[in-house]
Amino acid sequence: DAEPLCEVGDVVHLKVGDSRLTTTLATLCKDPTSKLCSMFSGKAELQRDVDGTVCLDSDGLAFRYILDFLRDGYVPLSLSTSMRLTLLREAR
Repeated sequence: DAEPLCEVGDVVHLKVGDSRLTTTLATLCKDPTSKLCSMFSGKAELQRDVDGTVCLDSDGLAFRYILDFLRDGYVPLSLSTSMRLTLLREAR
């Protein structure tokens, strides 16, 4: 098994697509059964940038909405149909 990436409460720096995002391990593991939580629990090798930032091959804009949903449980009603479809694809 891989070593845990960080401890609960730690700040996590992400590069998702062309976006740089910052969150916490608690947010990433809000759903303990999710792929994200599994990735950051040390069960998988994560790709890192030269500065140690975790790199995820995903849509950066959509991932912002995913993080917001994990933080507060809401998806903005004003999202376009295209973005809603992207979010559904990314959430799988």
